[in-house]
Amino acid sequence: KQTDYADTLARLERVKHQYKPASIMENLLDDNHTSDAIASLVNAVVDAGPKSYLNEYSLIANKIILQDSAALNSCLKHLSWVMTKYKRHFSKQQFSPLLETMFASYEPYFRKENAKSWTLTTAEKDVAEVSLIKLAKVYESWGGTCFFGKNYQALYA
Repeated sequence: KQTDYADTLARLERVKHQYKPASIMENLLDDNHTSDAIASLVNAVVDAGPKSYLNEYSLIANKIILQDSAALNSCLKHLSWVMTKYKRHFSKQQFSPLLETMFASYEPYFRKENAKSWTLTTAEKDVAEVSLIKLAKVYESWGGTCFFGKNYQALYA
């Protein structure tokens, strides 16, 4: 009878997951579903703004910082879009350190001299550059200065 209970419980869990869609955060945590999560975020943000999804955006920023996502291009494009369009909804205290760390992690790839070879197979260098420049504008509007700021000359965009 114990095995019947375990089997029934396992079937119920499978059915529950089959019919209950994963949350945006669950999809972000599973890198195979990051693109799905970003598509859901676009719809959610257009409908209600980003205020309810700041933890999800922190996670996306961390994926970008770590340069570790199969959807790195999508993460860069989406974060730069949402932070540019909805800047007033993002806390300087929460996101300024994330952006600062992000800029530092990508700067070696964009130096004019002794640039690090582009090894990020899930991101295009021109997409990354455009996204980082847009994020730098948000960062500078908060009083920060960075490599990708107003004096940066685009190399690939």
